[in-house]
Amino acid sequence: MFGTLRYILACMVALSHIGVTVFDQNIGVIAVVCFYILSGYVMTSLIDTRFRGYKSFYIKRIVRIYPQYLFFLLLATLLWIYGAKSSFLSAAPTFLMWLQNILIVPLNFSMYSGINSFTLIPPAWSLGAELQFYLLAPFILRLKPIVQYIIVAITLFIFSLAQIGILNTDYFGYRLLPGVFFIFFIGSLLYRSRHDKTSAYLLLLLWAVFFCYSIFLYFTSHHIPFNMEVAIGVSLSIPVVYPLSLLKRKNIDEFFGYLSYGVFLSHFVVIFIYSLFRQTPVSPYELLFFSTLLAYISHRYIELWVWSKIKN
Repeated sequence: MFGTLRYILACMVALSHIGVTVFDQNIGVIAVVCFYILSGYVMTSLIDTRFRGYKSFYIKRIVRIYPQYLFFLLLATLLWIYGAKSSFLSAAPTFLMWLQNILIVPLNFSMYSGINSFTLIPPAWSLGAELQFYLLAPFILRLKPIVQYIIVAITLFIFSLAQIGILNTDYFGYRLLPGVFFIFFIGSLLYRSRHDKTSAYLLLLLWAVFFCYSIFLYFTSHHIPFNMEVAIGVSLSIPVVYPLSLLKRKNIDEFFGYLSYGVFLSHFVVIFIYSLFRQTPVSPYELLFFSTLLAYISHRYIELWVWSKIKN
């Protein structure tokens, strides 16, 4: 259903970190926005159909996220000790920096904490935003619809203030949950629109707004980080995710889905390795190949092992 899409999005994030763009747009930002929407869709499906209590929900999220994350965090730490160079490894780490890297949740607050000067897995800041959504989702997505819509309206208002420059566009239009929660909620609307007309109408309205906003930005000079990419991400993700949600699961799709998380986490490990042992930067093909290889290893020998222990 979404596995291959997740893998493609993870590859887009990886490529963006070595400077690959499409029509001068940051494809990593577009991918992160789609990841937000997919997270909203999946969490809503779990909460609406298979919610077995808060404890079970949070344990399953931890088991899904942390084993592979800690594995690649350890690899990145070893490479840093060995001398890997990056702007993300430029500071002498404090205890608080180590703690933030382990917890993940605070990483998208780097503009206030300075953690981006020592982030062992740099793209994990967006994982921090997703974890914050996971913490709130079981509460918000089980409220009455009118309350959910009010919360979404508030976050959309904050996002709008960022788009006109009253708030920092990068922070509140892309990285921080108060400004992007509504993007996760679009995923919720995508799930619920199949059996709820109100959700379908709201989804269509939001798609029309962001499609028009994308056109407006294209024909004007109102370009501030990363307003164009976020608008494109929303307007493209809705017509891509919805038809995919109607397809039945297939084994090959699930396989690529399992690899996607590892690619997302591992590609900076590959970049760090190349900074240590090669005189030339990693090429796009090498980055995707070795990231996928590491993702397979981490899924096969870390994730599946943890799942087997839990089932036993």
